[in-house]
Amino acid sequence: MIEATNLSKIYNEVTVLNLPNLKINKGQSFGLVGNNGAGKTTFFRLILDLIRANDGTVLSYGIDTKQSEHWKDYTGSYLDEGFVIDFLTPEEYFTKAEESQKKRRFNDAVFYYDQIIKYHQNNSDDYKALFMKAFLYSEELKQEDKAVEYFNQLLTQFPEGDLNESATFMLKEMSGETKLFEEFEETDKPENQ
Repeated sequence: MIEATNLSKIYNEVTVLNLPNLKINKGQSFGLVGNNGAGKTTFFRLILDLIRANDGTVLSYGIDTKQSEHWKDYTGSYLDEGFVIDFLTPEEYFTKAEESQKKRRFNDAVFYYDQIIKYHQNNSDDYKALFMKAFLYSEELKQEDKAVEYFNQLLTQFPEGDLNESATFMLKEMSGETKLFEEFEETDKPENQ
């Protein structure tokens, strides 16, 4: 039996789950349906103690899932990659981003970089992820306004970083202060053009 009481989860001051009471009895079939963003995944993550509720409790056969691991002895679940995406290491996210880039799925790569920035704020992984995100917006997604925003954020947030020179160069290139890429492209063309 699973019982949730006064269960709530808040992200960035937005309540994504507010569940006054839910009881699932032993042997009862249970389905959870709802629109995207309704809190379904959040609810299951709370049941499995993968994230902490802002308020409320989840009991499994009377055992508070926050207070004991005993309930895990008799609980099973199938978790696909999307369900645990928040729990990957920075290296796993970087690998997924690189794989996405190789497939030219640049928006997916940006998603993985965003996860690093959000969940691994250690002034190293998040710094590299922010640089790569800005670079993708500049060179692959061709959205210079976002690239400029993220390169400037990088320079402000990490003023001593080893990628700052590259970020500064990219900003100058986008603003037209340098024409190194154009000069390189010109020298790379065959002479008869």
